Amino acid sequence: MDELERQKAEITERLAQNPTDIPDVHPNVANIYRQNVVRFTEALEDPDGGREAAQVLRSLIGEIVLRPTPSAAKSRPSYAANSWASSIS
Repeated sequence: MDELERQKAEITERLAQNPTDIPDVHPNVANIYRQNVVRFTEALEDPDGGREAAQVLRSLIGEIVLRPTPSAAKSRPSYAANSWASSIS
């Protein structure tokens, strides 16, 4: 148990030393996203590219959230870009 506490203290200390201004996204995320948009556009223009277009679109959208509005008959969708870019090495 003492070993785990020591490891926890060491990790906490290392985390405290990390700069807070480092972005949580890959530095090349804009170019990667742009390339995927180009691939999506090309797939849409290809008469046989429907499956590829769907795959690329899935890679561009991370989630779709429907939030009810005061009028229960309407929902307002919001979209979030995919977070895959933050894990690219």
